[in-house]
Order: sequence, then structure tokens, then C-alpha cells
Amino acid sequence: MKAFWNRYSYTTVKLIVNYIIFSVFGLSLLGAVSLGFAKSEADPTPLMVTGTVAAVLLYVFVSYGEIWKAGDADTLVVTGGELRYDALTGLYIGLLASVPNFLIALLMLLSSLFPKGLSWLSAGVVVVNFVYNGMWRGIMNLGRTAIGSQWWFYLAVSVPTLAVSFFGYLAGVKGLHLTRLFIPENPEEREIKREKAAAKHRTDDEEDGQN
Repeated sequence: MKAFWNRYSYTTVKLIVNYIIFSVFGLSLLGAVSLGFAKSEADPTPLMVTGTVAAVLLYVFVSYGEIWKAGDADTLVVTGGELRYDALTGLYIGLLASVPNFLIALLMLLSSLFPKGLSWLSAGVVVVNFVYNGMWRGIMNLGRTAIGSQWWFYLAVSVPTLAVSFFGYLAGVKGLHLTRLFIPENPEEREIKREKAAAKHRTDDEEDGQN
């Protein structure tokens, strides 16, 4: 476990930081929507849900680049036999990055089981959760009882992190690209590009010479 953390701690922390950044972004966006509808009789729910979807997709998009780089970095050490290949490595990284939400879910479960004795805990969780899961505020009030008040909701919101970590790492190890944004070219790819450009240049010069 220690060796795993030492190797993937940077990627894990980056995923958590991305989550916080886009939660603050989502909170700001959804706050603006709520303010815009404050004096209107129109239902802001569709726009709030859209804002949540947009913030989550942006988080997944940016985080994909981070986890892809971790998988790509493992390609050489796996090929060289220095590291044992494990298809679930990305999922393990996602689980580590989801620990804050797992803790929130646990604390909310405890506060619901012992509402009187742990009222102070419930208040603290609400404050932390308001910021940390800001990108989800657009759907937290949906349902007969607001789903944002249910402990299981904070397990469910970890699914995007787990999914992008699992598939992003596999894509990185196998050199597959869903998008090249936020993913730098490695030296081999740059060399291939230079060779192709040089070959094209030589072909163009030969055609010019013939003309």
C-alpha cells in the first residue's frame, strides 16, 4: 500500500484538487442561476441540472488527462518487468481519490442514526459538503426527500471519479487516445511526427524538382 501511494499519490491528489476546483466552479455557476431566478416564477431546476452536468463533465474531461498520464508513465516499467501490470490500478487510484466522499457518506450515515447525540457532526458535514460537492448542488434537492441529504448519494457521486480513473488508466497504458487535450506527446510520438514531416518535405522537394 505504501509503495502504491508513493507511486500514485501525485495523481490521486490532482484528482482531488480537480474535484474541488470544479465543485467551486459549479457552486458559483449554480449560485448565479439561483440568483437569476430569485425574482422569477420560472422553475430553475432544468438549468440547475444542466449546470451540474456541465461541471461534472468538465471535471471528468480534465481528470481523464491526469489519469491517462499515470497509465502512460507505467507503460515502460510494465514492459520492462519492473512493475506488475494490474488492470485495476486506475480503479484503486479512483478509490483513493474518492475517500473524502466516502468519509462524508459515513459521517452522514452516523448523524442520521444518532441525530441527537451527533447534531454537531451533522452541522459540520453540511458546511464541508456545501463546498466540496458544490458541482452537484443542481440535483441535490431532487426527489421526495432531497437526495443530497441521503448518505448513499455521496457514494453515488464517486462513480464519475471511479469510471474515469479506471478507463483513463487503461487507455494510458495501452496508448489509446480519446482526446489529446491535456495529454502531452511522449518522445517517441514526437520523433514519429518529425520523421513524417521530413518524409513529406522530401517528397514535396522531389515533386518540385520534377516540375
